[in-house]
Amino acid sequence: MNRGGYTLIEILVVFTILTLMSGILLTYNRTGERQILLFREQAKIISLILRAKSFALGAYIQAGAPCGYGVHFDRPAKEVRIFKDSPSNGSGLSQDCSNPNKAEGPDYQYNPVTENLDPPIMEKLGVDFVIGEPMELNDIVFLPPEPRVAINGNPAPTGTFTVSISNNGTIKTVKVNSFGQISTN
Repeated sequence: MNRGGYTLIEILVVFTILTLMSGILLTYNRTGERQILLFREQAKIISLILRAKSFALGAYIQAGAPCGYGVHFDRPAKEVRIFKDSPSNGSGLSQDCSNPNKAEGPDYQYNPVTENLDPPIMEKLGVDFVIGEPMELNDIVFLPPEPRVAINGNPAPTGTFTVSISNNGTIKTVKVNSFGQISTN
């Protein structure tokens, strides 16, 4: 009598192969999710930097516009926000944007009391980021009409400044040079 069916060994081999393939697929899927998360967070940072640059270019033709627009990186809160760089006195009435050394001139740094946009433009990042190279980067300010770039209050920076975001050992970077050009890795 000929019985049709599979032996126990054949069933175990198929089950083992399916288990291995499922494990590989799950691992690959998690890696893909991490990559997508990093690309999304990198795109958020680039978008905010480009938006601030665009605001600065548009501010040149506006009467009573701020001295520039910038991006502030708040590492402990994992936030990146756009701000307007107003004169140091915060009045906005007698702006002297040409000389940062005057008391009423801009300081090219974020002041949470006077320089928030209404409504605020901010992104909360879902990953850790490291700011630096060659210095600790907190603020990038674009100054019309070119726009010129000020980094951390220095209106004439040199070099390339890097923001690195990481997720489980995978790192993506956003680099901004002293001319405001953005590149990624």
